[in-house]
Amino acid sequence: MLANRNGIASDEAHGQGIKAVSVSGFSLVEVLIALVVVSLMSTMMVASIRQFRFLKMLETQIDEQAELDAITDFVASEIQKALKLPLLHLGGESSRPLIGSQQKIQFIAVLKTGFTTKKLVEAEYSIETTSIQSSLVRKIWNHRAPSDAPIPPVSENLKDNIKKISFRYLLQATGKDPVWTDQWLSVNKLPIAINISIESNQNKRATFSERTIVLSEGAEL
Repeated sequence: MLANRNGIASDEAHGQGIKAVSVSGFSLVEVLIALVVVSLMSTMMVASIRQFRFLKMLETQIDEQAELDAITDFVASEIQKALKLPLLHLGGESSRPLIGSQQKIQFIAVLKTGFTTKKLVEAEYSIETTSIQSSLVRKIWNHRAPSDAPIPPVSENLKDNIKKISFRYLLQATGKDPVWTDQWLSVNKLPIAINISIESNQNKRATFSERTIVLSEGAEL
């Protein structure tokens, strides 16, 4: 009788063990479903990460373009105020109101030199290059006759990582159609219009901005 009881107890324990295994384990179908779900979630996460990176890159490009456009607008607005007055800080070339090359321009205008202060100054825009980078630089001289001890200009770095700046000048020759030229060396005249283009190379991406302005005192010539 004891043996039977032991046998029955043993059988019952064995049955319970089998039942426990079947409850705590996973079937093959359940494992496959779990793998499919994990795979789908991984695919969605990878797609989301790629989309986030693309949107972040697009946002950066838009910000860089907006910044360069703002710089170009600022340069254009100051050059548009050019006056037909002689440049004095250049000494022998003082009879010229504007001197321009493809990479640099010098002119006279009433410009802001502070938050609210405006002065008649001589301004220059050009690119200055160091061993590290190239920058767009604005220089300001007081408009006055040169002295024995000339005062150096006030220099302001407007933007770094500028690859190129280009100026072109619209010339109205007597009896001829207006033509664009890369230099302006007229003694007593201003160009009709000036084309300004700036190219930056930030984060290994090229960004380009361009403006064309009409000079009020030059248009009359």
